[in-house]
Amino acid sequence: MREILLQRGVLFSIILGGVFSAGRVWADAYTIAYDTVQATAYRNLSNGFLGAAVGVAQIELQRPETNHVAFSNIVFTLHQSDSGGAHPTGVGSILYGRAEGFNGGVATGVTNVEYWNANNFINQIILSNGTIASKVVSQSYTGGTNLYSAYNAAFDYWIQQRKTVVVSGGVGTATNWDWPSSAYNGISVGASDSEGNPTGGPVGPTQNGRAKPDLIAPRSAQVAASPSITGNNITFTNSSYTSIEGVSLSTPFVAGAATLLIDAALGTAGLSNGTDPRVVKSILMTSAKKMAGWHKGTNGANDDASAPLDFTQGAGLLQVKAAYDLLSAGEQAYGPGNVLSNGWDYAAVGGIVANRTRTYNLFLSNSLFLSNSFTITATLNWFEDVINPDFGSYGTSLENLDLKLKTGGTTVQFSTSVVDNVEHIWFTTNAPGIYTLEVTHNSSTATDYALSWNATPVPEPSLALLLTVALGGGLAARRFFTRL
Repeated sequence: MREILLQRGVLFSIILGGVFSAGRVWADAYTIAYDTVQATAYRNLSNGFLGAAVGVAQIELQRPETNHVAFSNIVFTLHQSDSGGAHPTGVGSILYGRAEGFNGGVATGVTNVEYWNANNFINQIILSNGTIASKVVSQSYTGGTNLYSAYNAAFDYWIQQRKTVVVSGGVGTATNWDWPSSAYNGISVGASDSEGNPTGGPVGPTQNGRAKPDLIAPRSAQVAASPSITGNNITFTNSSYTSIEGVSLSTPFVAGAATLLIDAALGTAGLSNGTDPRVVKSILMTSAKKMAGWHKGTNGANDDASAPLDFTQGAGLLQVKAAYDLLSAGEQAYGPGNVLSNGWDYAAVGGIVANRTRTYNLFLSNSLFLSNSFTITATLNWFEDVINPDFGSYGTSLENLDLKLKTGGTTVQFSTSVVDNVEHIWFTTNAPGIYTLEVTHNSSTATDYALSWNATPVPEPSLALLLTVALGGGLAARRFFTRL
């Protein structure tokens, strides 16, 4: 199959599209996108982890305008001599842009960017299991639905072998999802407006019934502007920005967040497992924000256990600072004792009978949270194995891990999809006590997995008011009083 694919090459009919306007629109409606996903709040932490230790690869059909002022101090490795274009310039500015007068950019400390033309990247790297220097790959294109299984299998094998985070913009309907955003082991991104409301993005499930996308992020943002030109003979100034829309823009928000997490994991003692793609994906999904209407699977259908995610929002809206906070909570091992209310683990389950269940006990008390209600969110994910990448084929069956939430020996929620390699729980309770997250894999084969969890209080109205006042005029306070 690989020979057939290489002979045919890879055809791309479209770039993940929308309206890319050179004219300006209301700036506030677009710059707010960086606040919406907490990219601005993360930059204000001043923790030094802005992506400097992590190389990123941008896969496009044209290269970004490398001399744009938003890309100062970035070293570009251009694997193809394509002309510059507006699309990759806008996408790149969200992922790694920085400059005076530009409110955007997620991983603003990135210094090394690889550009690959999509056709070359797939033929020379993915189908050939080649190596690249970057740890995060951002893909704002669609390959179409032809040879769906073969191409996805090649991507999944590459991710599994190279331990690289691959983020792809989602394009699809409930019966027709494109690759590579429908691969198992990557991160698929859907779309929201600049305030985080789901809009204009793909809708799951995939052709084989899996829940996609994994997350959503804004499709509307202020970005670095580029005219449609050939060559690189133009001088860009600090005013060279515009506001645009397109599903493509959602992808670099998530790729930028993944870059920040890996940078922090590399630079913080005890977080080394936080660089694994499974851990990064789990943390990004657990820390995401549920938007209005979030519901597992199909609304009203009896599929809440078998469909781990919402078919429009995935796990929810990207939240950069919350993801970093969850990573920083640290890796915590399974076992008989209690774990912290927030944390994650990278471990294995399955094999001998004694190893087929892993438990994590969370003790939730009213006095600890100053609240009578708690929301417990957890995400479990693992790699789908590819047994024969030459022929683009998966294993005979998916390694089937399950995730359950129990208290007092009673299961209160469970996620037990038989087709996904992700399980997700979102549960609200007003009963304090010990809640146990249980990972099971009834197989003689051990499987590595990532699990992250986050138990947060649901503030009472009076407590919410006190907290917003205490913020002293911060964003949350301004929005609270606006709505009164």
